[in-house]
Amino acid sequence: MQSQLLKGTRVLFNDVTVANNFLARLKGLLFKDGLTEQEALCLTPCNAVHTLGMRFPIDVAFLNKDNIVTKIVPEIGKRKATSDRRAHKVIECSAGLLNKLGVEVGDELSFKNL
Repeated sequence: MQSQLLKGTRVLFNDVTVANNFLARLKGLLFKDGLTEQEALCLTPCNAVHTLGMRFPIDVAFLNKDNIVTKIVPEIGKRKATSDRRAHKVIECSAGLLNKLGVEVGDELSFKNL
């Protein structure tokens, strides 16, 4: 399923893949060589991620059930894991993008077509 991710009225990502079943969450970003600046992955439901087997670093944003950012882990490298027990969704994108886009803990994000 494809969606857009917004902060207020500003589109952060035009091409958000939603992984909302076990197999899609399990595959995640494995086998990909990278993401463009318009691509992101939303894992739901999810409160923990790892980068085992990944080929590139990513930024990770954890969102609660109200789509409020509860934690940001920038530029997480290979063979790492992170979690947030408050989270219901996780956004994964290219390393450095969340800072560049001005995404901060406490921001409310929204999805179009989700």
